[in-house]
This record gives sequence, C-alpha cells and structure tokens, in this order.
Amino acid sequence: MGRFEELVSAMAEHMGLPLAGRPESPLEIILGGTAVTLSGETISDIEDIVLAANVGTVSRHREIELYRLLLEANVHWSATRFATLGVNSATLGVILCYRCRAAELSGETLAALLSTFAETARIWTEIIASENEVETGAAPDPDMHATMTFRA
Repeated sequence: MGRFEELVSAMAEHMGLPLAGRPESPLEIILGGTAVTLSGETISDIEDIVLAANVGTVSRHREIELYRLLLEANVHWSATRFATLGVNSATLGVILCYRCRAAELSGETLAALLSTFAETARIWTEIIASENEVETGAAPDPDMHATMTFRA
C-alpha cells in the first residue's frame, strides 16, 4: 500500500467514514458542498499530497480586476491559507492548489488540512462569483481582500 492509500485510509478511519475499496489517486472528495481533488504525486522519490479545487471562472469583462485580486491574495499566501490561486488560460477557470509532503501527514492532520482547504475554496468560490457580478466600468474595491475572514 502506497503512502496516498495509507493516508486516505487513516483519514477515513479518523473521520468514521467507510471506504468503498482502495482509495486511488486522484480522488474527489465533497466536503460541505465543495469538491476537492486529492492526489498523490511523486517527484524524485518524494511523495507529496496535492489538494486542488475549482473555485470559479474569470469573466472576460473582469479579467484585469480578478487577476489583480488573485495575485494580491497569493503574496505571502496572505488570503489563501498557504494555498496558491492560478488560472487555466484556456478555460479561465480559477484553481486553488496546495502541496505538502506526504511523510509529514497523518490521517488526523490530513483530515484537518482537507477541512481547512475546503473552507478556503468555498470562500474563494464566493469571492470569484461576487467579483464577476460587478458591472463593467465599476471601480474595483482595492481593499476587498483585507475584509476577508477565515474560520477554523
């Protein structure tokens, strides 16, 4: 059994959730209505766990404002809880990603990480949707990210 399987199995046991078969990477988990893709990636014999979530799509009429907001949020991970926001240029889909060493995790810490990540993704889904609703020509709120709050 690989580290990914061990961690997901331990997390499911910790959370009291049944697993239907062996967990395989990538694995989509729905937490509080937020879909998170959990995967194991090995680079140079070091296994990482990667969490990713689609948090919205950039509207063409709001590209500059949204890109600025995403870049500002990524500075020192100030508004992403150490995850990173990116945009798929082909689809304009906004993706929140987080990578950590599998060796540093247990089932319990993976469950906590997944919960925190899903909450961060939910918040960013709301932010992206809200920003896309702003009318063209309206001035962006430069302090919007300063008003964000995170709950544990």
